[in-house]
Amino acid sequence: YRGEGFSTEILESRPAPAPPTAEHDHGLPAPAYHYIRRLNRLAGEAVGIDVAYIDRRVYRQLGPKAIRSFPALQLLHERPGIAIARVMRTLTVGAADVEIGALLAVTLNAPLAIIGRTLYAPDDTVICIYQGFHRGDTFRLKMRLK
Repeated sequence: YRGEGFSTEILESRPAPAPPTAEHDHGLPAPAYHYIRRLNRLAGEAVGIDVAYIDRRVYRQLGPKAIRSFPALQLLHERPGIAIARVMRTLTVGAADVEIGALLAVTLNAPLAIIGRTLYAPDDTVICIYQGFHRGDTFRLKMRLK
């Protein structure tokens, strides 16, 4: 989602005491989190929904204005002063439910790439638990295996 044409719409933003436990979470919880749910567009077309629980201290460093303008993970990785020691990622293939289908303008049960990421600070505090729902027709994963 880098470059021209990226826009995001905040669907929900609120303080949260704790995120749901991630399947690979072995870190320490932060004192409190901020929950944010956004609809992401490229060139005006809805391509993904992201949900994040961000350590409230880190959320304050980022600021609500930046969260409204840039992809959350980009901010976390590029902001000076935010140290990320490790990241766990999962990729699941799923299907759109009624709500996600309506937001992304796809049919019920349309394929989705569901990406989960957990970011950890050097002291093993969970900085962010992120889940992204991406339309199957716009998602591509390319990686070198050897």
